[in-house]
Order: sequence, then C-alpha cells, then structure tokens
Amino acid sequence: MKAFTKLLLLALSLLLLASHPAQAVPILTLTTDSTSVEQGAEFSIALDVADIADLFGYNVTINYDPAKIRFVSVSEGGFLGSAGTSFFVPGVDDGAGSVAFSGAALIGAIGGANGGGNLLNFVFAGRGAGAALFTLSDLLFIDSTPGIDRGRRRLARRGRARHTVRGTGAGFAGADSGRCAGAGCAPSRRVAAPKMRN
Repeated sequence: MKAFTKLLLLALSLLLLASHPAQAVPILTLTTDSTSVEQGAEFSIALDVADIADLFGYNVTINYDPAKIRFVSVSEGGFLGSAGTSFFVPGVDDGAGSVAFSGAALIGAIGGANGGGNLLNFVFAGRGAGAALFTLSDLLFIDSTPGIDRGRRRLARRGRARHTVRGTGAGFAGADSGRCAGAGCAPSRRVAAPKMRN
C-alpha cells in the first residue's frame, strides 16, 4: 500500500509540473491606414498581436485578391524583436495573392515576447475596382519551450477583413466600413478573428 501511495503522489507531482497556468486568448488584429483608396494608390496594413505569452516564433499567411490588390512591400514589426534578435523570411506570391511567413523567429535560447505589439507591416496598392477581402491562414505561434516540437500552439486558421479600392470610373465600389464581416469573423478555437479598423 505504501508503494501505491508513493506512486500516486509521484504521478500527481508530475501532473502538476506538466500543467501550465491558464493564459489569455491571443488576439490578432489587422489595422489599415485607409479603408478605401484610389486605383494605383498605396495603403498600409499592420498585423498586431495582443495578450500573448512567450512568443518565440510564428508562421502566418496573409491572402488577398490579386485582381484587386497588388503587393508592394513588407517589413518586420518591433514586437518579436523586443525579446531579442529576430529574423523573418517572407514568401511572396503576388500572382496567387499571398504573402507567407514560415520562419519568423527569435535567435538563441531565450524567452519569448510577452504582451502585445506589431508583428508585420504590409504595403499594398489598389489594382482593380471593388471591395477586396484580406484573410489570414496557416497561423502557428511557437513558444520558447525547448524540444523538437518547441511547444507549438496552433491558433485559428482564418480571419477576414475588407478593403475597398475606389476610383472615378464606372464599376468602382463605394467606401466600405473596413470592419470585420462575414463568417470568418467569429472567434475561433484560440484566437479572435482579425479586424481592420481605422
């Protein structure tokens, strides 16, 4: 009986060591400097994160309609780098309408970034008339836990935001609110859907 009690205490101790405290649900937000632009004009979109703990690296893809939007550039925001030296590797496929990041991470055996801030800054230009939808996919946030799986935490797959390209000719759409709209806006498993806001 003593052996069983010791084994039970050992199992409970290991269970307590393996458990993690509850964390807030991370929130991703897409913010734009303008919800409507003239055809050919550039606009910016920032990807921000809030309420995240120990962010060591991430993967994300931003998708858009290449008939309406043209990719111009992307730069790394300061949030991940606030915890140490970081790098990011964008994969741009403007023809398919996607910019993927499959290797944004910190360098070295350090803890991840905590809290919230700017992850990425995009510059796009209006190409065609009408409302264009931006979505996020392939989201994966990685904490600093050592090991093969690096403590991966998979988050929601998709969120949606609208952006309108306007012009003076026939067929141009009017202004859009820029607010998150549609089925993709419902909160998902681990992250609230992104929203564009002014």
